[in-house]
Amino acid sequence: MPSPDVMTVRSFDGAALSLQRLRLADRPRLILSHGNGFAMGGYRVFWTLLAADFELVLFDLRNHGSSGATPIEAHTIGAMANDHVSVASACRDAFGARETFGVFHSVSAIAATLAGQAHNVWDGVVLIDPPLVSLDPEKGLVRSADERLAQYARNREKRFDSVRAYAALLAAGIGRYWVEGAALDMAQSVTRAHPEGGVELVCPGEYEARIYEQNGQTNSYAALGAMKDRVAILGADADAPRALHPARVSRVAAEDFGLPYVAVAQTSHMLQIENPKVAAAALRGLLKSLKSA
Repeated sequence: MPSPDVMTVRSFDGAALSLQRLRLADRPRLILSHGNGFAMGGYRVFWTLLAADFELVLFDLRNHGSSGATPIEAHTIGAMANDHVSVASACRDAFGARETFGVFHSVSAIAATLAGQAHNVWDGVVLIDPPLVSLDPEKGLVRSADERLAQYARNREKRFDSVRAYAALLAAGIGRYWVEGAALDMAQSVTRAHPEGGVELVCPGEYEARIYEQNGQTNSYAALGAMKDRVAILGADADAPRALHPARVSRVAAEDFGLPYVAVAQTSHMLQIENPKVAAAALRGLLKSLKSA
């Protein structure tokens, strides 16, 4: 696997966005980003499976991972949408023009959908389990879990004894279905040293909660319709016993807009690190469908 090049991109409002590029000559470029409260280093078990076939640009959202901090007032999905445009343009200018696809999970998929209404900066986009919301009550796709997730983000622990201590908490909770090593990868990527010892979350709970609350007001379902000719969806298992909203709405949106769609069986929202081999293979198939469209 090639060694990463690291670059900082300044977004439209001055936010510092961290990119890691795994250079690979003459291959399509994938720009990848992550879900709310996470960071791209935590998806290592997934994106390393793509490194032999694509040039990868790993992009941490503002206030996440290695990217810089902003005031909470600037921490919005709208700002993240503009960040996506800044990153795609910076990649083209700094690394050269080539066939480029966005691969965006969860909130980064929502931001890309909003950006894609007005900007054609990718040759195609694969949205991974996007938590789409329709403000049309007849669709019945309002995401009722946002308030609960926001409350959880505000109330959870913010400081931990060590990275490994936080990794153990992840592995016992939301990461209990993740493959070996993913919990430690994620813990390393989303924490930083605390001045008084131990580690703290890079993305504070109040910031994470703000994004959950904003997502319920985006009308991202309608936005997806404006860019449907260059979009595919990779979803979690919508038929799982306790399938979450993103999995269910992903399947509905794909049917509604006639999008290429694959679901990874027996996975939930973090499908890329629950079954990375199948997710990577499914992504390759979806990218081929976008190229041939």
